[in-house]
Parts: sequence; C-alpha cells; structure tokens
Amino acid sequence: MEFESIKQSFIDEKPTLITLVGESGAGKSTLCKFVDLPDIWYSSSGTIVKRLNEQGISVTHDSIHKFANQAYSENPEWQVPNILTDMIEKRTLILDGPRRIKEVQALRKEDINMVVVRVTANEEERFRRLQLRDGIDRNGFERVLRDENQETELGQLLLMSDVVIENNGSLQDIQTRAQEIRSFIKENK
Repeated sequence: MEFESIKQSFIDEKPTLITLVGESGAGKSTLCKFVDLPDIWYSSSGTIVKRLNEQGISVTHDSIHKFANQAYSENPEWQVPNILTDMIEKRTLILDGPRRIKEVQALRKEDINMVVVRVTANEEERFRRLQLRDGIDRNGFERVLRDENQETELGQLLLMSDVVIENNGSLQDIQTRAQEIRSFIKENK
C-alpha cells in the first residue's frame, strides 16, 4: 500500500501519526532528516538519550538498551503520553523507531490517523551504515542484531507496516521517498 491509498482512509480533523519502524541502520533517522520537518520529529531513542544525559550516564548501545528494557518492563506504554501530547499539539508527528508492540498498539487505539512505515535495507548495507555512524565492528553489529531479535518486539512491529520503503539505493532514492512523505504531510495538515 502506498501513501495515496492511505490518505483516502484518513479523516481530516484527526491528528496524524506517521510511525517509522525498521532495524538499526535501515535509514529511519536519515529519512526523517530528508523529510526536513524537525519540529514534528519524535525520536524514541532520542527520549532515552535525553533521560540518560539527565542521569549523567554515558550514551552507548548498551546503556540505551538497558534503559529501554527497564523502562518498557515497568510500563510498556511509558512514551505514549508524550507522543500523544506532541502529536495533538502539532497535529502531525513522525515517530521514529519504536521497538515495542504494546506502545504501537496503544497508539493505534487512539482516535487518530496513523500509518506505519517500514524502512528496510539489507544486512550488509545496515552494517556499513552503522560502521560509519557508530564505529561498530562486526561483533558489535552481531550484538545489535541479537538485541533487536531477542529483546525487542521489532519483528512484530515490522509486520504491522502499511507502507514499505526499501532503502538499499542511493541517497537520491531515499530523498525521493522523503519528499513523498513530506507531500503527504503537507496535504494532510
């Protein structure tokens, strides 16, 4: 399904949530940067990084992962109130990178327009990107894959997608898809 067919099911007066799901290194944040609407970008991991910084904890894959596991085990919907507040205030929000099924299911139950977009890239491309972005080696990448597969519910989230964006191509390709999302948002505001 593509954005045009989704738009037909949306109700004008309801706020819109575009939820980006995908494995680490697939290009979710890059897509958000190219959409170029930073005022409506809500990063799930950004909230965790902010909390770690407030607590004086060094931000690493392990500290983010540990914080997320603890926060979501205590309350699987702990970010939902902030997401909804931002979305209602801004009328449209791009949610970048949720990893828990209950969080997305709770958002789907709200009286909103919602589309789940899966951003995907092959494993070697994701490894290359994470090497460049985070400086990880093959062992670090294998640990990221294991954590995503064993300790998050990402696999279930990927199955919820309404739209799939393949991101194995050039930056030009992802910029084109970002422009589609930007147009979709502008038409639905």
